[in-house]
Amino acid sequence: MTIETDFVTTSSSTNFIVMEGRTILVAKKIFEEMLEQRGNTFPKDQKRIIKKWFKNNKSFNGNLILPWSTTKYNIYIYRLEKMGKDQVIVDTCGNNSFEDVLDDVIPIQKKVPVEDSLNLSFLDLSDMKEKTRYKREKEDFPDPTTELRVFDIFFHDLNEDAQKRLLEEFETTEEEENWEYIEISEISREMEIK
Repeated sequence: MTIETDFVTTSSSTNFIVMEGRTILVAKKIFEEMLEQRGNTFPKDQKRIIKKWFKNNKSFNGNLILPWSTTKYNIYIYRLEKMGKDQVIVDTCGNNSFEDVLDDVIPIQKKVPVEDSLNLSFLDLSDMKEKTRYKREKEDFPDPTTELRVFDIFFHDLNEDAQKRLLEEFETTEEEENWEYIEISEISREMEIK
């Protein structure tokens, strides 16, 4: 497994890409590490149910939500067609470090936009129900008067001088970073629904 990581500077989240992996294998390794680090914070019944699910679903390769990382930020493990069929994306809290558990960590400078996964269907391992990421996050942070709005900034949105300085600073090219398809930054804000 090769892992590409990105540490998002505008929030406490981290996302990285695991190359040529199955979602269940990635989720199982992360879950085992979570138990190792914080096993006493998991309810015993929930641990037993999730362990049994892993044992009985070894060929699963769908999108998953792992609960109880730190605070209320769940771990989302999923695939996006535009990222490639063999790539598994992991969104987690920046306070978690799973790179030691997963193989071949390669730092990169790209971020998968959250809105790309908001309407994907996930199996939520906290209650074993299918739901979208948007629905799960609304369960964790209910506020019927607001909505999350996201604005992506792409490489081509920058003027030529900013593009040149960015490429020089990180000693890279637009092609190496895949910035043709992936934004370089994201601004999100809860806004009042009008």
